[in-house]
Amino acid sequence: TVASFQGDGRVEAVVTDKGTRVAGDFVVVGVGIQPNVEWLDGAGVELDNGVVVDEFCRTNVEGIYAAGDVANHWHPIFERRMRVEHWDNALKQGAAAARNMMGIETVFDDPHWFWSDQYRHNLQYMGFAAEWDELVLRGSLEERKFVAFYLAEGVVKAVAGLDRGKDVRRSAGLIRAKRPFDPALLRDEDVDLKNLASQAVEGV
Repeated sequence: TVASFQGDGRVEAVVTDKGTRVAGDFVVVGVGIQPNVEWLDGAGVELDNGVVVDEFCRTNVEGIYAAGDVANHWHPIFERRMRVEHWDNALKQGAAAARNMMGIETVFDDPHWFWSDQYRHNLQYMGFAAEWDELVLRGSLEERKFVAFYLAEGVVKAVAGLDRGKDVRRSAGLIRAKRPFDPALLRDEDVDLKNLASQAVEGV
């Protein structure tokens, strides 16, 4: 844990709470990792790594919903709980929560999409793959322009791309399908990823 910064006019070192001094020219601060839920103590709302909600953004207390960074939601595609700290998730999940509050039953099953621009390169990731048994590449590692599909028994769990953002976004249907796909089709540059979801195969 960081205790303090040291430097004359600019940061020169970081000091931890154990007294360790780490020299450095700059500091990157990430804020918001711990959800602020203390104010809900005693309200009866289930708390566990945030506010626990179902796929409709509902808590265990009738009439109370949660969305965004604080919501530990059940994801019907990945069949697990997850809490996502990203504004794109907050935007989409907030809209789903609002529809459910109005009585328009809406399942929140967005596969989650992240991106970062690093100088002239664009990195993107969609889905969730804690484990996989096959990694399928489309594009070229040498040219640093590719898409990687993370498969588990042929099912696309996640997609990562370097300077192939359109292909990552077109892969949302593959993740939603929750069915196996032929790796050869995923590799084939002539196959339209957006249309491939309707061509799921049994086994690979």
